[in-house]
Amino acid sequence: MLELAGDYSTENGRADIDISNRAFDFVRSIRVYHVKFEARREKDYCGEIDSTQVGTYGVQGGFSWHGYSARGVPSYVMPTVKGCPEGGRIRAVGVEWKDYEGNTGSELVYY
Repeated sequence: MLELAGDYSTENGRADIDISNRAFDFVRSIRVYHVKFEARREKDYCGEIDSTQVGTYGVQGGFSWHGYSARGVPSYVMPTVKGCPEGGRIRAVGVEWKDYEGNTGSELVYY
């Protein structure tokens, strides 16, 4: 079991303990996929709007968002898009992780 000692305040959004050790790799394994994808076909034109982002945790636990493609998210978040979709809109948040024992998990919410 992992035991932590020290002050756990989150002033400035960061823990007051050093989590750069490999024992905290489970924190850095967390990926948050925020998918905002819309596609529509009009005659010979395929229009796509993709504002997808992925959020990750850094060495000391700082969280940040980065631009990402909906076509690259794991299939549990969004089925693989091939060619021009017939239309539709997907808005979802998917979270995946590995715990400190190496077990994987994920959750998904469509909105």
